[in-house]
Amino acid sequence: MKRLVIAPIFILLLNVPFACKAAKPLTDDGVRDLIISGNINAYEGECPCPYSLDNHKLKCGDNSAYSVYPGQIKCYPGDISKDEVKRYRQENQMEAPKYPWEKDKKEGF
Repeated sequence: MKRLVIAPIFILLLNVPFACKAAKPLTDDGVRDLIISGNINAYEGECPCPYSLDNHKLKCGDNSAYSVYPGQIKCYPGDISKDEVKRYRQENQMEAPKYPWEKDKKEGF
């Protein structure tokens, strides 16, 4: 009986190191994806972007809000500037990833 209780606890403990890993900071493209998905989810109509599907499961194309009201909704990564990414990081207290050449150098190297 004790083995049945110990085995699940042992398996759970094996998974703890993986669950405790710190998440890596999102890249600029990852932040752009968050902004785009937030824009699409916040849109109340059925056709926010040209690639969205309408009620009849057809692509919205030129009938989308993106096409009809340009600049009001972000659908593509190219629609989001570096300043908007920076502002999103500041507003959501997100750390930017460091490139290998920006990492802190260890003493003596």
